[in-house]
Amino acid sequence: MPDRSSFRLVHFIALALVTCMGLTVAIMSAWTVWQLQYGFDEYLQAHDTERLNQFAHRLEAMAQQSGGVSVVLQQPWPVVIDQLAGSVNQDRPPDPHAPDRPARFEPSHPPPPHPPHEEGLDHRPPPPHRGPPDGFNRRLSLLDPQGQTLEGPPVRADDPSIRAAVQVQGQLQAYLSLRTVKALPDQMAQRFLQRQYLGLAGLALVMLLLTLGIAVLLARRWSRPLQAASHATARIAQGDWSSRIAEHHLTGWRTELDDLMHHINQMAQALQNQEHTRKRWLADISHELRTPLSVLQGEVEALLDGVRPLALSAMGSLREEVLRLNALVNDLHLLSMADLQALPCHFESGDAVALLRNVQQRFAHSAQAQGIDLHVDLAEYTALPVRWDMHRMTQVLSNLVSNSLRYTDAPGRAVMRLRQEGGDVVIVMEDSAPGVSEFDLPRLLDPLFRVQADRARAPGDRHHCSGLGLSIAAAIVKAHRGQMTLASSTWGGLCVCVRLPAQPATTINTQ
Repeated sequence: MPDRSSFRLVHFIALALVTCMGLTVAIMSAWTVWQLQYGFDEYLQAHDTERLNQFAHRLEAMAQQSGGVSVVLQQPWPVVIDQLAGSVNQDRPPDPHAPDRPARFEPSHPPPPHPPHEEGLDHRPPPPHRGPPDGFNRRLSLLDPQGQTLEGPPVRADDPSIRAAVQVQGQLQAYLSLRTVKALPDQMAQRFLQRQYLGLAGLALVMLLLTLGIAVLLARRWSRPLQAASHATARIAQGDWSSRIAEHHLTGWRTELDDLMHHINQMAQALQNQEHTRKRWLADISHELRTPLSVLQGEVEALLDGVRPLALSAMGSLREEVLRLNALVNDLHLLSMADLQALPCHFESGDAVALLRNVQQRFAHSAQAQGIDLHVDLAEYTALPVRWDMHRMTQVLSNLVSNSLRYTDAPGRAVMRLRQEGGDVVIVMEDSAPGVSEFDLPRLLDPLFRVQADRARAPGDRHHCSGLGLSIAAAIVKAHRGQMTLASSTWGGLCVCVRLPAQPATTINTQ
């Protein structure tokens, strides 16, 4: 038996299966033994009753012929029993199922005479058969009508016995009493029971050994994926995100163990992706901060070296770089708060129609200057009451419009659509070419990700944005318990769909 430190699930499963099977075998064996013993007792009782009645009927016939029971008892009681037993055997009808026996050969000549009697030798015939070897004769007694023992072993009042009346010409003359026993005195019956008990014990032992073998095989098979899961999670806990479990079905159906292995692999993949994203984000942040800091450092050194005069234009350039650096830091802080599920949102009643019109008016001049037709489709809504953080939602729509104007070729168009579906408000921002590849679409919401293909602007314009606009918008939408999805536009550009509940729950800011 393994100690507590090495007692594993395989041992528990095997022990549980063997214990259950052992209890089942023990209960079935005990029930079988009890039924076997009880059935034999009933058989003996019925057999003794039948034989006692036969003895009583034969004793009545002998008493009727000889003139009474007292005349019959003039012979020794063992002789009477032998006569009764022989008469019963003769009166018993032949067994129809017994095989036919050939007729016994009778010699045509008389047998030779017995040899002369030798003096001192007993030539009496052998004693007759005294009944079956089940103790029937030793348990049989003859009682008078008052219950007193006449012949045979004395009968006590507390002895379990059965009786049969002996009547002659309608008058009760005696009783035949037979003491009943529960234990089987017959050696043949005892041997039969012993064989049955040994057979049951052997069967129980075989079943227990077979169950033990099956239990060990099943336990090892079931515990193998759990051991693999334990080793994999231990490696993951140590930082090995590439650890995976070989998924295989234990049976023809998918079980909880299969789901566990699949979920562990998914968890490891998600942790690996998060670790990769974290490292990439750190690299991107350092890269984004390096550009304005390098510009600041260069301009400050130029002022210190006297290359540039200390004028208001130089101070304005420095202030512009500081503002850009401050905006980048604020955006990074906003995303960090969103990841920590602590993005503050102050919900208030407002109008979604008015919100979209204000954003359109804010970017109308810039869109016209870039040759982009900025349009708002309100679907005949004059007002649409909502309960949002109106400042945050203004930031979301501003980021979407700014992204479209920055990456849409002129002449082009950008449209904001508004509709209501049940308790949700849907805002769609769609623009014209260039578009985004299917490979880059899921990555647009990653912080600091920029498309390096057709939607990327000229290198001179790229430093004006931080690459966090869509990520910040997605974080704010999530804080409103909404969802933002990206797809390709029917005009060859990008389509951003924002779905928000008109009355979001305000007890929790983010989820």
